[in-house]
Amino acid sequence: GNKVFSSTLGVGKRALTFEVDTVNSVSGMLRPGDRIDLLYTAKGLDSVDVTQPLLSNLEILATDQNQTRRDENGKERNFSTITMELSPQDAQRVIVAKQVAA
Repeated sequence: GNKVFSSTLGVGKRALTFEVDTVNSVSGMLRPGDRIDLLYTAKGLDSVDVTQPLLSNLEILATDQNQTRRDENGKERNFSTITMELSPQDAQRVIVAKQVAA
């Protein structure tokens, strides 16, 4: 039979889904079971972008189909979503980093 999605999570873990563009999702080649490192880029001093590691060796639980969206310049970009297994603390770190990097 089909497994309930929540039963695939480790004890005390959370599933977090967010959008990634095709560049950041390795041209859409990420698949469930792959492991990734998350980096984030934020504006540093003098408006210089600073990229730093955020989390390492995260397992991809699920990926979604590509969707086409237009960016701020009207150019079409393909987007997808990925779902990862994280501790509640790491999920919070990702959410905060997304807000800072936006």
